[in-house]
Amino acid sequence: MPPVSKKTRCRISNKQKKEICEFAKKNLIYKQHEVVNEFMERYPSLKIDRSTVSKILKKADKYQLQDDDINTEKTFRHRPVKYPMLELAMNMWIERVMTEGMIISDSLVKEKGQ
Repeated sequence: MPPVSKKTRCRISNKQKKEICEFAKKNLIYKQHEVVNEFMERYPSLKIDRSTVSKILKKADKYQLQDDDINTEKTFRHRPVKYPMLELAMNMWIERVMTEGMIISDSLVKEKGQ
């Protein structure tokens, strides 16, 4: 029996998910496997299945509401904040410090967070 090749996962950015949703909405006659083929041509490094497109299209409303910015290209997962009160306090502190013109370093943020 030949060895079974292990499937590797491919990360799809929020920008690409939004593109998939918009493409599927504009091309209603396309089947999901045709949408897969289209995006595998657009992005040669992207390896996705029909089921992945199906899952993305189920959440189409969520992806279409997102603004196009640099973060959508770099965002792949949505994880809830573990400590929301700390997150809020740190955001307020960073805004205040930046308005004062202070340069913020990684070590300063870590120190303040602790």
